[in-house]
Amino acid sequence: MAEEAEMTRAAFVGRTNSRFTDDAEQDLPADMPRTPFRLRLPSPRPLRIIPLLLLGSLAAAACAADDAEDQAALEPNPTVDYRVPINAVAAAVPEDERAWPLYRQALLRLQGTSERVKAFYDEISWTTQATPQSDIAQFLERHQDALKTVRKAAERQGLGFVVGYDLSPEDLELWPELSDDQTTNELGEGALLNVGLPHLICFRQLGRLFVLDLRQAAAHGDGPTVVADTRTLLGMAKHAREHPIAISDLVAISLAHFAGDCVLHTLQFHPEALSDRQLRSLARLFDEPDDTFRIRFVGERLAFQDNVQRVYTDDGDGDGRLTTEGFRALRRFVADFSDEPADDSPEAKLADRIVDSQLVRAAASRRETIEQCDRLFDIAEAESRQPLWEWGESVVDRQLTAWSESPTDRIRYFMLLTFMPALSRPNLQTQYWLGGRDGLLVTIALHRYRRTHGTWPSSLDHLVPRYLDSVRPDRFDGKPLRYTLIDGQPVVYSLGGDRDDDGGRPAIAAETGEAESDAARNWIPPTELEQRVSEGDLPDGDWILWPPAIESPPRGQ
Repeated sequence: MAEEAEMTRAAFVGRTNSRFTDDAEQDLPADMPRTPFRLRLPSPRPLRIIPLLLLGSLAAAACAADDAEDQAALEPNPTVDYRVPINAVAAAVPEDERAWPLYRQALLRLQGTSERVKAFYDEISWTTQATPQSDIAQFLERHQDALKTVRKAAERQGLGFVVGYDLSPEDLELWPELSDDQTTNELGEGALLNVGLPHLICFRQLGRLFVLDLRQAAAHGDGPTVVADTRTLLGMAKHAREHPIAISDLVAISLAHFAGDCVLHTLQFHPEALSDRQLRSLARLFDEPDDTFRIRFVGERLAFQDNVQRVYTDDGDGDGRLTTEGFRALRRFVADFSDEPADDSPEAKLADRIVDSQLVRAAASRRETIEQCDRLFDIAEAESRQPLWEWGESVVDRQLTAWSESPTDRIRYFMLLTFMPALSRPNLQTQYWLGGRDGLLVTIALHRYRRTHGTWPSSLDHLVPRYLDSVRPDRFDGKPLRYTLIDGQPVVYSLGGDRDDDGGRPAIAAETGEAESDAARNWIPPTELEQRVSEGDLPDGDWILWPPAIESPPRGQ
């Protein structure tokens, strides 16, 4: 578990996965990055060339190197501990009501089993009715105490896991490999860029474990356990969101997908395991406000402000200058994540001094940097609240691209280009989750209708209002989700990326040449859609929400 815990250090932005959305796990990588931001800063060697071109002569560059000595006297003066707002929710949970001690207790009982759980998870079939293997059943039976403890933890209101400080002795028992100081890096004590989130990996381990247990319960007709395990997965998802950081939200979506995947599999292969009352309970668990799993960038914004206070001076009125030492600290920090070998030659060191001097001179002021940061985050948050069918090209992505292509702006806004997280792609995961969740709610309603009437409805309108409050919108065009009967069996679908109704026909995945319901799910900006369609660059077919049998295995790895 040591490697996985290290992978989560400061992983504010990453990737996740699930059956509903292929990109969910693509946005939460197996090797989750240690930094909260996608680092965009070019390697030092190209950077050495740009200032030289701007100076116009090596002589001027040499003078700039001398000026750097004067600038070196300027020092940042960080005054705000941004770990406090990051932990506001966690710290407010009363000690005796925190879920984390219970999770930790269960994890200690499960210590050393993470690889085995993952191997079991990878072996289960999602496209057949196969009963879980006997060794999985034996494993689950041996760890019933841990499962019961996790269920109890997931029922609590708050997680109560404070991040960014030295671990408690109890937590060190769980993560002994993190015994070294985890709170300091090139940017200094308590920098948010070094905040660790090892509990997120634990949630993913526990998520796989409960998938195994839920699948076994469904195969044995144990409806109460199916409902209880679903509630536990969704409870863990909400606990994962305790810190308002994008990676936490992405892990939460991944856990929610685990739950949705299992319920769909149960409805397809073991519908008799669930009574009508249990189906209603499951529908209530998933039928929550659309912003329940909305991606938040509060932590990313705070981390950026923290970076600024650690590399800029402060004039007491919200402004200041980038310091040479601050920039060098940033560059050393970025270098930790570069595969490019260091160049310690005298010529390289001289070039670096020149680069330092010119970037410090050309960089935007503290006030302008913060204002631009807030503007981009405000835009991203406003965009995230729009339904997918109203989305256009991301204004934030367009602005960052424009800056990166401008020789002067690339230097002026290097802080933003280096540490601004990817904003539009994580936001898509909420939209894909909503689309999959809506399909699940319609599917539950369809099964309840059939149990009452002995047949499938001819239209989704027949589900309203007894089985469904309203027919949910298709995330790609805002109109009601599509429904048809093919060979007497129901198909619930969305138009998908091409915005074209193919009558519930699944698209063909280019990679496999096989029909997969998610192949048509990827959203394409309207400005690119016509060209992509005309070039045949989009899978032709619909995003199939039910049935899931044509689906490749879930991607909640």
